[in-house]
Amino acid sequence: MKLVKLTPLLAALVLVACTGSPPVVGKCSQTGAIELNRQDDFGVAGEPATKVLRLPMTCPPEVEMRATVTVLGPDNLPVPLSEGEPTRVLSGSDRSFDFATVTAKVLPAAPGPYHFTARFEPNLGSVQGDLLIAENHRDAGPELTVRGAGGLGTCSLIDVTPGGRLLCLTASRLSVYDPDGGARTQTLPGVHAAHVSGVLWVYDPPFVRRYIEEPSGFVLHPMSGVSTNVGTNRGVIAADASGAMIGLFPNLYEAVLGPDGGIRLRTDYLQSASLGDALWKRRDEYLSVGDGRNVCHGRFLDAGDLCNGFEQGAVLASEPAGIWSLGSEPFQPELRSLALRTGAIVRQLPLTSGWSAEPPDWVEWDTGAVILDQNTGRRLFVADKGGTFMLQTYPALPVLSVTSRWVALRNANDDVLLYSR
Repeated sequence: MKLVKLTPLLAALVLVACTGSPPVVGKCSQTGAIELNRQDDFGVAGEPATKVLRLPMTCPPEVEMRATVTVLGPDNLPVPLSEGEPTRVLSGSDRSFDFATVTAKVLPAAPGPYHFTARFEPNLGSVQGDLLIAENHRDAGPELTVRGAGGLGTCSLIDVTPGGRLLCLTASRLSVYDPDGGARTQTLPGVHAAHVSGVLWVYDPPFVRRYIEEPSGFVLHPMSGVSTNVGTNRGVIAADASGAMIGLFPNLYEAVLGPDGGIRLRTDYLQSASLGDALWKRRDEYLSVGDGRNVCHGRFLDAGDLCNGFEQGAVLASEPAGIWSLGSEPFQPELRSLALRTGAIVRQLPLTSGWSAEPPDWVEWDTGAVILDQNTGRRLFVADKGGTFMLQTYPALPVLSVTSRWVALRNANDDVLLYSR
């Protein structure tokens, strides 16, 4: 066999022929563009959803730009695209002077967070993003319908007891209604109340009372009616299985059952103006908010209380999951985030452009959080399920009440429709 000796020039030509064109990534460059708005809406299970992914890179026209998209569902398994191929060549507006852009469309079957990844070629980089898909309750029938609801239509908070009764709380009255026809069966004294599994804790200035649901209705607990020695109506209340807490500036009161079966009332002094707007409790741990932003977190009768500014802004709701509030980006006030504070832990849900929180009529135990599309008027109800944010959508009807357990709507016939969350 005759061997051919390669000169340096011939060797270079052979190398190019074997490996293809020289790398072109050097012709592409970062643009420095910043995406100022969160463009993607929230999705709904069973309906088409879209996620736009952008990379601040640009390439000259002769360089072919491609993107490969993958999507993972709430179960961390791959989700197929409903339109287009996973790998596609970018053209037109998808490759501008500012961004390389790819649009991914899916048909989400289940609610929860969907994770999108786009890898841009030639070797330009990757972009990741999430899209939260809401539970779809639009076509689900209500769990309970109260025909010609009467007085229920004026309730600020509606709850359902284990015995099937309806609790109606307004700013001045606590009433019990029969679900069959909506007739009022009881009116209890008190201006603040918290319901936990058939137990009602009521603040009727200056007394704290405890009612228990019986077959005949709510019955006052024996040895109930301990006094706070404070006559003010302005206060907040929270309760769980261990008892109740009542915030009456400047004191925080804890009401629990004593060894003799009676109610024992203890007092803790909070050294900041952090009472009056919202209260949350979990056993002896509490969060108390006052003056709009001032929050105090601690344990009852524990000198380790931590009081500081409530950096996430206006309080929206208080429920067993924590206290909801609304905040905005320091340099981009149009970008808002919903925050849930549970004890010392704060988690945030970024809101897309045009979304904000619906301001509550009041914040009482327990009230739920609702976000609103300011452009379309569409509402989504926000829940915390096992430490994960979950959005929910219901029929587009007037909202009477939102709690952590129930959404109450009113239809054109003035019926009250109750949906379990």
